[in-house]
Amino acid sequence: MKNGLKSAVLALSEAATRKENLKNLKNKIRLTARAAASIFGAILLNLLIHEAAYAQGGGPIFSGNSGNLANIIREGLKLFAILLFCGGALGIGAAIWNKMWGKEWGNYAIGGGAAFAFGTIVAVIYSISQGQNVSVDTNF
Repeated sequence: MKNGLKSAVLALSEAATRKENLKNLKNKIRLTARAAASIFGAILLNLLIHEAAYAQGGGPIFSGNSGNLANIIREGLKLFAILLFCGGALGIGAAIWNKMWGKEWGNYAIGGGAAFAFGTIVAVIYSISQGQNVSVDTNF
């Protein structure tokens, strides 16, 4: 039984590392990409033409009203701050999980803390762009 299992594992590892299988996979990926390129090209061309025509017709960004562009930038900052806070929470959670299982956790903790810190900076910039006062409480 031991030799049978060993030979089966050996046969599977040889089959997985054969050049023909890797070459065949590359060909399949290449054919799929070549077939999908025309579809992606048509979608991209349609988006470009539509956006160019929309911009010429007084769309929401290039309408001559600078408030629209400022609102888009402010909402982008708000979304970016939210995403950074979520990424920070995920990083800290991954650090805790990896620490519990004895795996590498330091990079996750540092990345999560950095995401929280930069998210705070972006949130302060968003508050200032909204015209709100940013109060820092120094009474500990």
